[in-house]
Amino acid sequence: MEMTAKALDAISVPAFIISRDHKVLAWNVACSLLTGIASESVIGTNRHWTPFYRRRRPTLADLVVENATDNLAKHYAQFGRAQFAFDAYKAEGWFDNLNGKRRYLVFEARPLVSEGQIVGALETLQDVTDYREAGERLKLAAQVFDHTCEGIMVTDEANRIVSINKAFQALTGYGEEVLGHDPRILASERHSDEFFREMWDHLHQHGHWQGELWNLRPDGSEYLVQMNISISTKDAGGMNHVAVFSDITKQKEAQDNIVFMAHHDFLTGLPNRVLLEDRLAQLVARSEREGKGFAVGFLDLDRFKLVNDALGHDVGDKLLKEVAVRLQGAVRTTDTVSRQGGDEFVLLLTGLESPQNVAQVAAKIISRLGRPYWIDGHELSVTPSLGFSLFPADGRTPADLIKNADAAMYDAKNSGRNTFKFFTHELNAKILESLRIESSLRAAIPRELFVQYQPQLCLGTQAPLGGEALVRWRHPSLGLLSPDKFISIAESTGLIRELGRWVLEHSCQLIRETGIAVSVNLSPIQLAQKDILAVIRDAARGIEKNMLTIEITESALINDFDKTKTLLEDVRGLGVSIALDDFGTGYASLSYLRQLPIDYIKIDKSFITDISGRPIVLAIIGLANTMGMVTIAEGVETPEQIAFLERHGCGAIQGYYYSRPLDEDRFVDFIRENVKPVSRTILTPPRDVEPLLTWSFTFATGIDEIDRQHKVFIGLINGLNSGVSDESMLRGRLDELIAYFKYHIDYEGRLMTQYDVVDAPDHLRQHELFMRNLRKLASFSPRHEPSVVAGRLARFLCTWLTNHILQSDKNLGHSLKRAGCRE
Repeated sequence: MEMTAKALDAISVPAFIISRDHKVLAWNVACSLLTGIASESVIGTNRHWTPFYRRRRPTLADLVVENATDNLAKHYAQFGRAQFAFDAYKAEGWFDNLNGKRRYLVFEARPLVSEGQIVGALETLQDVTDYREAGERLKLAAQVFDHTCEGIMVTDEANRIVSINKAFQALTGYGEEVLGHDPRILASERHSDEFFREMWDHLHQHGHWQGELWNLRPDGSEYLVQMNISISTKDAGGMNHVAVFSDITKQKEAQDNIVFMAHHDFLTGLPNRVLLEDRLAQLVARSEREGKGFAVGFLDLDRFKLVNDALGHDVGDKLLKEVAVRLQGAVRTTDTVSRQGGDEFVLLLTGLESPQNVAQVAAKIISRLGRPYWIDGHELSVTPSLGFSLFPADGRTPADLIKNADAAMYDAKNSGRNTFKFFTHELNAKILESLRIESSLRAAIPRELFVQYQPQLCLGTQAPLGGEALVRWRHPSLGLLSPDKFISIAESTGLIRELGRWVLEHSCQLIRETGIAVSVNLSPIQLAQKDILAVIRDAARGIEKNMLTIEITESALINDFDKTKTLLEDVRGLGVSIALDDFGTGYASLSYLRQLPIDYIKIDKSFITDISGRPIVLAIIGLANTMGMVTIAEGVETPEQIAFLERHGCGAIQGYYYSRPLDEDRFVDFIRENVKPVSRTILTPPRDVEPLLTWSFTFATGIDEIDRQHKVFIGLINGLNSGVSDESMLRGRLDELIAYFKYHIDYEGRLMTQYDVVDAPDHLRQHELFMRNLRKLASFSPRHEPSVVAGRLARFLCTWLTNHILQSDKNLGHSLKRAGCRE
């Protein structure tokens, strides 16, 4: 046994021997080193279990000695026969505290046999803790490798793919078919060769690279990955490239979307104010360095609010989107189009050498934006007003350039819209003047204000109707100021309420004193006042019905239509007439006109002065006549314009040809020196009374002037048939009708004499008989009800005129045309 013990000590494998009665016979040095138990403390005892277990239990050697190997499963999780000895057994497992350390042992035991009997057992032990832990680490790494959410790809020194994980397949769409291939099969075409050269240089220099790569799946879809590549050195001296990546496409899209939303307009996708200011600041800095110029444009859509209010914000938003598309198509890709809010846009036009270049771009924009828009079944027309400032002449800072372009845009609006203007020092002076006017306007009401009146003429009778009140300002230092200098300022500051009230009260006082009819303009801001009805009622107290007319613009109709309609009906209930000013220049619809209590439609001056506007004038006159409204043409300055309007049935005119605006005293003298003013109500019957007679082509004589006079005569008959409330009104209408008929028969008499008409004597006798009957019927007694008398007269006139036209005037027309009459 001594020799056996020495032999065991000579080997480096821990081992011990026990006897048949489980006593330790040998415990070698290696076993002492492994267990921390010296041989002398254990030899001869049966405590060889103590280094391994906390409580007494058999070791593998004990089971072998007892030939109880059938019980191995009871004591060990992993066991079996030894590989190189048929009678030996092995087991393995973790030992939590073996000589102060957790160890994993693989141990074998074999019986010692003498003369066929088991006399003991030899057990050898092997500490494989390091190998076991490495294996577990490898196993864990393999699990992590296969189950991590990030894609992992390993390449060899030749950059061939040697390993991929499951996430790689899920992210890229490729499986094991990529093994042995270069990773470039994954790449999209977004990155240049220079990009990959820089990536590899950085990887070899620093041992790692991190960045974003666009890759391509087998189905052709691109995706963005966050890629981390590192170099792993092998023990043998070679190396691998390990790439770990994740799909960040959606994350990147979300980030890009957040950045985009912060710098772009949500509706049109154009750069917003923040991005514009940044680009403009960079453009100023670069232009300062390079000595180059550029232009800043400020664009506002003309009357866009009318579209928005009339058709709704959905239509307005769609219109803005289409405008944005057209704007981008009108400029170069190097230029910037930005939406500032509402219908305002700002343009940065780079590299333009002169104002002429800017003007060419502006003309292109106006042309494109001026074409009709089809939005939700509506054909819409909006035009742009543009203002431009030039760097560096009009400013060297972004704030100054935008401010001056904005000022130029307002100059374009004031010049008639649908045009462009450049910022000039003169314009800047105009702005300063506006500020000066604003600061002194409050003190000027009413001390420095006065009213002028522009007379209006009834075309049917050539008698004055009254006049339109026009406020003026005699500024102490700027001199006489017309309304276009200060009304817009009064509206923007709210002073229009005080100013408008003063003009209304002043004009009503003139009506009370003179009995002359006056029309007064009412701003949309005034119309929105809560107490405006009371203001009008107080001002018009004591005034005869329909002697005061309130003029409103189309824009006053669309803010709150139902409220406006109710208000205008209440105003009519006060005996005040309503006129719609500047008709055709805004966005009033036929639906508005049909529902609102409008008495007069004023035809805007722009349609009168421009001969191309004549079709519009005719359409307005026809519309007004159909709806029982009177037309008043503004800005009439030539006899040709008067003839055109009179020939086509316009009700009244005002303009420089008839009279310029007059001071109060001269206005009163002008009216009184002419024929007695005609009551405005005589021009049109109430809309709820059907006319007795309407013009038809069957009445046409072929002589235009005779036909026109017949139309006027029909209008006078219809006016007599309705709306007569007292004897004075009846007398006035009869006087007008008799005067007009005298004018008519004198005209026909001159034609018959000039062209020697054969039937002239008989025709003239019909005229004389008619006049006798008319005078007889007109001599009614005061005891008769005026409305009854008026109705009887109207019916007589209607019957006589119809018969006379069909039986005599049509024959007269044929005779005159045969004789060569071309009137």
